[in-house]
Amino acid sequence: MLAQYQDQFIEMAMSYVPKLALAIVTLIGGLWVIHLLVKGLKKILEKKQVDEAVQPFLATLASSSLKVILVVIVACTILQQAATRAR
Repeated sequence: MLAQYQDQFIEMAMSYVPKLALAIVTLIGGLWVIHLLVKGLKKILEKKQVDEAVQPFLATLASSSLKVILVVIVACTILQQAATRAR
């Protein structure tokens, strides 16, 4: 009985590990890309001479919005595997 549960656990772990690794890589890569985009946005705002009081607000808004989207994408990557296994 215990061996059966161990086998099921190992099978589930082997099926989740690739998706989890993909989710972690996506998260790290996404955060790096967001950092670059926000840095570029700040330079554009300075070049276009946008009011200095508005620049941090826009940069934070863009960063936060992109991070929320990234978290949703990562969650979907993980949950897609769970939904597939439930069938």
